[in-house]
Amino acid sequence: MDEPLLSLRTTLVFLLALLAGTTAGTLTALAGEGTPHSLLAGLADADAGEGPGNG
Repeated sequence: MDEPLLSLRTTLVFLLALLAGTTAGTLTALAGEGTPHSLLAGLADADAGEGPGNG
């Protein structure tokens, strides 16, 4: 049997970063900011969880 492409921990970090980015973008959009600001907020938050040393 082949090993999985990503470890369980790495998969969890990716999923939590995706959840945090989606939440930040959604809350920014609901606060009345425009789409570009919402996308940037979501991407910035998702990227914050994927920095060096988190893997």
